[in-house]
Amino acid sequence: FFFRCSIEMRGENGRVLRWAQLAQLCQRVKLRNQPLPWLQAELGPATSIVATIGRHNSCDDLEKMARQHMRIARINGSHYTHDKLSDLRALIRRIQNVSASLDQPIAITVDTQGPEIRTHSTTSLLLDPVYTPQVRVQWEGAELPSPSETQTHIQSKTPTTHTTIHSDNPSVAMPCVCVDYSAIAKDCSVGTQILIADGAFEFEVCQQHDNHLVCNVHSSGELKGRKGCNIPEISIDKPILTELDKEMLSVACEEGADMVFASFVCHAQDVLDIQSTLENHQQMLVLSKIESLQALRNIESIVAASDGIVVARGDLGVEIPLNQLAMAQKGIAAASNMQAKPVVCATQMLETMVSKPSLTRSEVTDIQNAVWDGCDSVMLSAETAQGPYFKQAIETMASMCIAAEEAFPYVNPLFASHLREVMQSSMSTHLDKAAQIFFSDIQHNHELDAILIYVNGDNAFDSLAAQLAAFRTPCPILAVCSNPTVARHLTLSSSVIPLYNDAKVKQLLKGRCYIELHD
Repeated sequence: FFFRCSIEMRGENGRVLRWAQLAQLCQRVKLRNQPLPWLQAELGPATSIVATIGRHNSCDDLEKMARQHMRIARINGSHYTHDKLSDLRALIRRIQNVSASLDQPIAITVDTQGPEIRTHSTTSLLLDPVYTPQVRVQWEGAELPSPSETQTHIQSKTPTTHTTIHSDNPSVAMPCVCVDYSAIAKDCSVGTQILIADGAFEFEVCQQHDNHLVCNVHSSGELKGRKGCNIPEISIDKPILTELDKEMLSVACEEGADMVFASFVCHAQDVLDIQSTLENHQQMLVLSKIESLQALRNIESIVAASDGIVVARGDLGVEIPLNQLAMAQKGIAAASNMQAKPVVCATQMLETMVSKPSLTRSEVTDIQNAVWDGCDSVMLSAETAQGPYFKQAIETMASMCIAAEEAFPYVNPLFASHLREVMQSSMSTHLDKAAQIFFSDIQHNHELDAILIYVNGDNAFDSLAAQLAAFRTPCPILAVCSNPTVARHLTLSSSVIPLYNDAKVKQLLKGRCYIELHD
């Protein structure tokens, strides 16, 4: 699938361009269809910025983020427990209050925990392939060998504390790592890889027993509790929503959240199951996080079932070889673009700015390549949820996106020439004919500075604004929405600037430009 979208870049004389020649061509081209400077300063980048919000973020923090063009506020549900759902409720209300005070649509999304596997909360082990060449891995609910069985003393504080068990039996006298997956001993076989903490710890199963595994240790370091475990090639026998996820989504729906980022979606049926759970809350969009090899194999059907896609590069980079991650990102973005579904690029986009006020050169190119790949949104995680430089991180992200968008048609032919025609043909089954005709009229009009559309329907992605955005219009789309929920949903679409009312439009345009009215 990934290579189905490959194309050649050709110059005016038909020759295939090398990258150096393409760069020279870009320098000679006068960029057109850029928003006017005052309009761009007011509206921000065409690419939406998703910022992760922590419980400690105040209203003042949120206001600073919104003024730097945060359009979507993300709440990571993995950090909430049953007794902390009141904190979730309070955080959603805080975001809504800031949105209302600024008269600015800010969509709220909640991540589910999903069918992930994690180490037990009390885990604390120092591992080294030399001194601890093997570990015992088992379900946290399984009993550890008792002293009567092994005639040894077990050094443990509780039945599930993960410490060294001393025994004459080699499978017992080794560090024990317990996880929250009851079928781990049944599903894994000899040779299976178990990757923990984003691949920082690599285990390989060398023995399979009824209630535990014996694994060779290939990494060193301190393994702590609540770390994620990835088992590539294994289909995890867990429901797509945990009981905590259901409670969390119930609270989010009650408080008026707008969308859910569904973790560890592997099949289209997973999306349908989540939508069934949310059937009484039609305002909640479901975006599938692609973070496993199985999800990549089912990408087209998952995109078709979902309202949008998140390229979750953290777990995905563990599940597949790192040297394939960039191609996977491009393939996921292309699959979403072909079906006119919004796509979000996530994970470590400005990781340096968690602790420093500056970014690396590679992070600059990562952000801009995500824009050129066709992503509608880019996401910040710990940079805004934990780091002290959250304002600078969003401001930096916005400036990188704007620079990428200015060169977009000339750097990436994906939406400039040949493949745009392919996309138009492919999307003809997904988009209205009116949107296709309108786009064909405006794509060659280099005098446009903005498109103004009034959205009166109740479905954001059926609107002309969202459908035009799927074609990557050469100028921003000001979408005045009669339905506040639709306005927040439209924050997912690149180039669309949703507004609650036309007072903002009048304020922006008064005395500065002419408006042409079209039917």
